[in-house]
Amino acid sequence: MTEFGACTIFTKNYLSFARALSESFSRYHPSSTLYGLLCDRLDNAFDPSGERFIVVGLEEIGLPDLADTVLMYDVVEFCTAVKPAFLSHLLSRSTVEKLCYFDPDILILSPLDEISELLDRYSIVIVPHLTEPQRVAWVPSERQLLSLGTYNLGFIGLRRGEVAERFLAWWQDKLATACYADPLNGLYVDQRWIDLVPSLFDGVWIHRDPGCDIAYWNLPERPISRKGDTYWCRGHQVKFFHFSGYSPDEPRRISKRIPESGAALESNAAVAELFETYRALLLKHGYETNSRWQYAFGHFTNGVPVPQIARRVWKEMREQGMRWPEPLDSENPSGFYQWLLQPVDNRSPVINRLADYVYRSRLDVQRAFPDHRGLHRRDFVRWYVSTGIQEHQIPEAFAQEMRASLADTASLVERRAMAAQPLFSRLRASRWGRKLASLPQVQRIRRWLYPAPVISTPVVQPARPAAISATSDALEGGLNVVGYLSAETGVGEVPRALIRALQGRGYPVAITHLDNPDGARRNDRSALELPEGTPYSVNLFAVNADGWASVRQLLGPKVIEGRRNIGFWFWEIARFPQEWMDRFEGLHEIWVGSTFVQQTVGAVSPIPVIVMGAPVVMRSPSSLSRGDLNLPADKFLFLYAFDMLSVPERKNPLGVVEAYRLAFEPHFKDTHLVLKANHLHRFPEWRQRLREAVASVNGTLIEETLDREHVNALYCLADAYVSLHRSEGFGLTVAEAMRVGKPVIATDYGGPHDFLNQSNGYPVRYRLVELERDYGPYRAGNVWADPDVEHAAELMQRVFSHPEERARKAEQAAQDIERCYGATAIADRVISRLSTL
Repeated sequence: MTEFGACTIFTKNYLSFARALSESFSRYHPSSTLYGLLCDRLDNAFDPSGERFIVVGLEEIGLPDLADTVLMYDVVEFCTAVKPAFLSHLLSRSTVEKLCYFDPDILILSPLDEISELLDRYSIVIVPHLTEPQRVAWVPSERQLLSLGTYNLGFIGLRRGEVAERFLAWWQDKLATACYADPLNGLYVDQRWIDLVPSLFDGVWIHRDPGCDIAYWNLPERPISRKGDTYWCRGHQVKFFHFSGYSPDEPRRISKRIPESGAALESNAAVAELFETYRALLLKHGYETNSRWQYAFGHFTNGVPVPQIARRVWKEMREQGMRWPEPLDSENPSGFYQWLLQPVDNRSPVINRLADYVYRSRLDVQRAFPDHRGLHRRDFVRWYVSTGIQEHQIPEAFAQEMRASLADTASLVERRAMAAQPLFSRLRASRWGRKLASLPQVQRIRRWLYPAPVISTPVVQPARPAAISATSDALEGGLNVVGYLSAETGVGEVPRALIRALQGRGYPVAITHLDNPDGARRNDRSALELPEGTPYSVNLFAVNADGWASVRQLLGPKVIEGRRNIGFWFWEIARFPQEWMDRFEGLHEIWVGSTFVQQTVGAVSPIPVIVMGAPVVMRSPSSLSRGDLNLPADKFLFLYAFDMLSVPERKNPLGVVEAYRLAFEPHFKDTHLVLKANHLHRFPEWRQRLREAVASVNGTLIEETLDREHVNALYCLADAYVSLHRSEGFGLTVAEAMRVGKPVIATDYGGPHDFLNQSNGYPVRYRLVELERDYGPYRAGNVWADPDVEHAAELMQRVFSHPEERARKAEQAAQDIERCYGATAIADRVISRLSTL
């Protein structure tokens, strides 16, 4: 009988996982051997001879260009890139003839005799992620699996022979340079390559046993039960379970790769028991100690982490023939680390090689700062040391010198400006001086002396921007705001607040009122005491993408042509509609309220997309009492205010009711829920549903549209705010409640993710679900969040029962919102951006 064996690949901090795998494998195959490749340096962390499996070192498998590979790939990519070399080594140099690879986070639960028998007949055995169509929305979805790969490479079985030898040589060749986690470019570490294997090699068996490789991605289709000591799935014994992405530190979360709370554990006792057993096993095998051991190839010798983008630099330089013998040595003056820090030229402020590579790798940054080593040098350096290093998770060590030189240069600019200020003051004092100061040559000198600040990096720049007439008679130094300026909706309130903010800074504004087509009330005229028309050279259209085409046609070319036109857009899901791709026409850039919208729109936009935020102002105090609003005076009030015109399924008020029910049923003695639903009269079916739902928890449903005083009073009189939205483009009511100083519980998805966090509020966990049908403009096939109502209920209980904590977080929330989205902050951001145009 040919010898059957198994193997795994692990790093030091995964030693407890490898030990658990080894123990479970030995239980069912005591006479077989398990080999573990330590994809790390030992560093005396543990004694390999004391393990029940055979530890193999990287140097033993004959991997070519090991020094290059450890720096070219991050830890996950590296551990998968060496897999073919390790398997080839074992099949050629050990006594094993039938070999199974298992990821270290797998647990063997019954004998693998069936797989061993398959390897008597086949050369390669692989397992698919799914063995039947998905019947429920899940992460990853079938569509997402198209990017990740059909087969899961947490397992593969091989039989020694010519087929396996050819396959491993082919696979190793591919992974030597293309084992990146890069789904957008058709790669997902080692997995996507295996999609080709059934058609490229003979003797391949696709093992569809539902008892093999059960994991978070197929758990809904594979119900597990227990009979005695054996687990079963659809009439098959469970052979092995894959705890991919599981951490004992979060025992109620089945995987870090999905935003799921653990409902799967609570709905299936056998699964919950299995996870508890596995957690205990990991703890027994030293998880609490070895999980803190550091990956040896994840940092330079001085302790500075290796940023992912530096690994891409290494790959590019390697392809150009450059070599550094000890790539992680930070002390070698001619080493890779010091090379990254070298300035690209002798000018100031400094730009090092890593920053220069970031520039070359980002088309959007190139378009934002076309002359990054010359005219736009300071702006680029300022972006890099503030935004760039955050976006690319670059350690501060790679920005320190640039940051210091930027400060030195700023001091020089200030001295230069102070010296020149009297000259410009005298020029502006006379009519001829004003004409002289307006000359292009003088303006260039002024821009050199007073460089405009950079507000945000656009995602993409237009290839062919709309023309701006050089002969336009429009005035400079002002803004035309066009929008639904009296609508009692979010799209009306945002531009109104922006206008008030600009007025507060003395910035000229003119307005053009549009008649909102959605039928919302149009009684808020608080921002309309301004000149009407479009006298200035910049238009801001506070009109979302869906309405831009009709508005553009309505206004005609006279308003648009010869001016710089900006769209102020909000959008709520992560895919921009294909049918709206013509909505960029006539615009020069887009302002958005959040990074969520920037990422969505920026992915397809031919023009810059800039995060501007939205103005959030302190609501005016009101003399109204709870009695005036027919609300109980002696109870803790939870409030949710929303507009039915914004698609009730997205706003998810029923989720708030359910969370409140779970938190405080059956008596609701000390608390009270208030839902304020604007424009509810236009949705009779929803009105009945909401009336019944709110009545079932003894709450209050406010159906009428309130005036400003009553709305302000409602926010101020509430004790906490709850929004279990499925997505928000910004989350205005969430931010407003925070600014008033209320503790806020809200879904941690969409726009609010920019400003709501654990320090200033109560983010609610969620999972992404696919829309099975259209909801207004949100088409079937897209995804949005499904907030965890049980987690929300826990947070509602916590807010109610921890007064000191909620007060501390609410105070921090008010400060954070004022600092980032207050009238002054937004107005200055807008004015600074306009000054660059």
